[in-house]
Amino acid sequence: MKALIYSLVVILLFCTMFSCSKTKSTQLSQVTKPTFSLPSGVYTEAGTITVSCLTPESVIYYTLDGSEPNHTSFQYQNPIVYNKTTLLKVRAYKDEMEPSEVALVRLTMNVTSLNLTPVPGGTFTMGRTVGEGHADELPTHQVSLNSFRIETHETLYREWQCIMGDSPYVTNLDAPMYSINWYETLVYCNLRSYAENLTPCYTIKGKTHPDEWGHVPTYFDAAWDAVTCNWDANGYRLPTEAEWEYAARGAANNPDYIYAGSDSLYEVGWFYDNSESFHCSGCLAPNGLGLYDMSGNVWEWCWDRMDSNYYNTSPANNPKGPNSGIWRVFRGGSFRSAAINCRVAERDYNVPYYKSNCIGLRLVRKSN
Repeated sequence: MKALIYSLVVILLFCTMFSCSKTKSTQLSQVTKPTFSLPSGVYTEAGTITVSCLTPESVIYYTLDGSEPNHTSFQYQNPIVYNKTTLLKVRAYKDEMEPSEVALVRLTMNVTSLNLTPVPGGTFTMGRTVGEGHADELPTHQVSLNSFRIETHETLYREWQCIMGDSPYVTNLDAPMYSINWYETLVYCNLRSYAENLTPCYTIKGKTHPDEWGHVPTYFDAAWDAVTCNWDANGYRLPTEAEWEYAARGAANNPDYIYAGSDSLYEVGWFYDNSESFHCSGCLAPNGLGLYDMSGNVWEWCWDRMDSNYYNTSPANNPKGPNSGIWRVFRGGSFRSAAINCRVAERDYNVPYYKSNCIGLRLVRKSN
């Protein structure tokens, strides 16, 4: 009996060794991750960048549109010319080896400063104070805010492009940027902050540089949803709902306008009745702070999660929205909206990976 048991143990050991040996012999080694001749950063002059890989006879493929490179992408053969903001992603391949990790470099050029309007701190009545609307705009409540600065107009494509590179959706440089999801706005805010040597506001996965966050999600992502904001940082961020409404009202409830700067939407906003598409900023009248298109044109993403009952429990000082919920708020209405949806009290929302040609953004910064 002992002899039989011994024989079985020997056979099992032999099979295990054979299995391990077979696994090791069929496991492929990986191509070395490519490197670049230039690091990511801000550049003032056009130039060229080269890519190399230490694995002999490997073939490098690259993309310039933010997509992941594969063996059907452009094949790298000569130095790549850059004369505008460029996001270069590369991957190396070799027969009978695992492809390399994806390497990326971001060359930022022609950074232009944003036109920001100061908003004084103060107290206002938030919510639907006049006219008809929706239940989630009530109850009205007093909110006090610190001072901040906000973009005078909606973020334009030219401003987005100089940080993020070309967009497949927008071609008019003076158009408001659109077809971006909430996750993408976080990337833009931090990259612009880095480009202007400011302290970034957002942290994801313990990192503040978006190139370390991974792909921008196209579906709900728990890690990205857990983003934190450093409210004391001097970099760019999305406005809170309260900041947005306060700025749209001109930092006052007197006059208590329905829309941002007027009771006539035709004077201040592009909406369903007077427009078939978005318009360049500044064509209509601004509100009392000199801000354009806070009613109509394109919706604007805000920081807050959506809770229809939040106004019942909202803090009185610098509210930042609920701590949980899968929806994110946008404000202001768009060229596709009825007038009722362009009011300063109007609230709308969607999942953070949602995109639409009528949703854009407008950034804020702390006052100092």
